[in-house]
Amino acid sequence: MLFSLACSVPLGLQCAPGARSVAGLPFGGFARSSADLVVRRAPPPGMEVKQSTITMPALSSTMTEGKISSWLMGVGDKVDAGDMVLVVESDKADMDVESYEEGYIAKILVGEGETADVGAPVAIIVENEADIASVSEGKISSWLVGVGDKVDAGDMLLVADMDVESFEDGYVAKILMATPAAKKLAKSKGLKWEQIPGSGNFGRVTVDDVLVAAGEAPKAAPGVDLSTVVGTGPDGRIVAEDKAVVKNMAWADSVPTYTVSRQIVTDDFDALYAQLKPKGVTVSAMLAKAVGLALAKHPIMNSNYVEDGISYNSDINVAMAVAMPDGGLITPVLKNADTTDIYSLGRAWKDLVPRAMEGARSPPTPWKLSADEFSTGTFTISNLGMFGVSQFVSILPPNTGAILAVAASAPTAVLQKNGMMGMAKVMTVTITCDHRNIYGADAAKFLKDLARIIEEEPQSLLF
Repeated sequence: MLFSLACSVPLGLQCAPGARSVAGLPFGGFARSSADLVVRRAPPPGMEVKQSTITMPALSSTMTEGKISSWLMGVGDKVDAGDMVLVVESDKADMDVESYEEGYIAKILVGEGETADVGAPVAIIVENEADIASVSEGKISSWLVGVGDKVDAGDMLLVADMDVESFEDGYVAKILMATPAAKKLAKSKGLKWEQIPGSGNFGRVTVDDVLVAAGEAPKAAPGVDLSTVVGTGPDGRIVAEDKAVVKNMAWADSVPTYTVSRQIVTDDFDALYAQLKPKGVTVSAMLAKAVGLALAKHPIMNSNYVEDGISYNSDINVAMAVAMPDGGLITPVLKNADTTDIYSLGRAWKDLVPRAMEGARSPPTPWKLSADEFSTGTFTISNLGMFGVSQFVSILPPNTGAILAVAASAPTAVLQKNGMMGMAKVMTVTITCDHRNIYGADAAKFLKDLARIIEEEPQSLLF
């Protein structure tokens, strides 16, 4: 007989929950991918093992997958709700991940250095320590048969920490596997993924396979050659922050951006800072407040482009780029910068920066900021004024509409209102915008109001 093979397991074994049965193959089913096909020993009747999973969390709004840097606990360890169990490397930084369940780690599904989609299980937790042994699972490491091979009952079909045998005689007509994205895309295009030839591992159907079946060319994502990137990690290795910068560069290269610059006199702003500095207020907090007030007048500058439209953010959260001592950067966020008083912003900034620095890579330690504290910015400021630079341009971060580059404030000869030449401290700010949702006139009006706040109304920052 001919049959399409997903998996077939001997008596006493069962496929992972959610697998669909295949006619003629006891306990058969389709897994989401070869890495998701898990075989478990079935507990005796009436002795169902109570278990839960630890899943890959979304550490930022742009995160689609995460890489496990290290496991802080191992199989057999007791876990309480709130315990840190692993460290995940996202597109932003390394973060500790806590467990929301209590029990014992019975199996680690995704090892150190491996990646998993957001929401995918990475470990299994059982309620009782005695149940650890019953959760024995394996993943497909190799298929022992291929399409067209003759299969007899008792033949070994695949290797998954244990050999899996067939219950039927016949020939393997097809090995059916597909990635979740491929299944979703096939459904949207009215195609049956089971009928699409797969080019992935073990014949798995990929997104490109679906596009080809639909008569479309596979999409080549923009990228940067990592061989040209100089790593800033130990021994020159490329670490998470380097990869994030590369990804951001590739994304920005695919977006139609432009820049607008303006000079702003800072004499009154500097005088106010001299008064506020003893009270714990920093220049960063003052800049965030000034930008927040200007954004409140220009909502389009606090928006970002989405497919076929513009997404307006209800909150004004200003992200401030912070350079790490050994390279890389992170963007702590000052939330509701338009409505939060300057003293609260100053305290928040003095709390965020030291914790961000604790995540510096030498020695390598997890970031001490929560994802909510560095991934929720709606507008970004990059300030290099402390380094004395006269002007620079920042690269637009993903899923934002604009980023403001702030240069140093320096004594400059200017034409005063009385027509006479005089000296004033002047800084140049340059804004990079996404032209799909922000036009040049929008950026110019925003900078005009920002200049007015800093030059003429610095006292408004107090409220």
